[in-house]
Amino acid sequence: MKEYFDFLIQHIKESALDKEAVPIAALLVYHGRIISHHVNGRDPLEHAEMRVLKEGQEKLGAKLKDAVLYVTLEPCEMCKAAISLSGVKKVYFGAYNDKSVVDKNIAYYGGFCEEKCSALLKDFFKNKRPS
Repeated sequence: MKEYFDFLIQHIKESALDKEAVPIAALLVYHGRIISHHVNGRDPLEHAEMRVLKEGQEKLGAKLKDAVLYVTLEPCEMCKAAISLSGVKKVYFGAYNDKSVVDKNIAYYGGFCEEKCSALLKDFFKNKRPS
């Protein structure tokens, strides 16, 4: 599992990430194979989770019930709704999202590489909101 988070963190650092996009990455795994990985886009609807779910459905079909989602930040409410509709049953995330609400239909596991995932976000917002 740590290797997936290391991959996501490296993906954020190496990607041509738009400096206006929040540094969040997601990865979709199906039977141990990476199906899709994305970072947030600049558009407010281009969350990394939404992008991997869409690509996953294009590759695997409508339901992703055997897929597992890994994301550097606990998903927002929009993404949680999409995750629920997609059929994904397990989500592993790095940093906690203070604004998140619990969804009892999906198993969420958090705190993986939390310090590294949190640092990416803190650095981003520190540069966006100078003291």
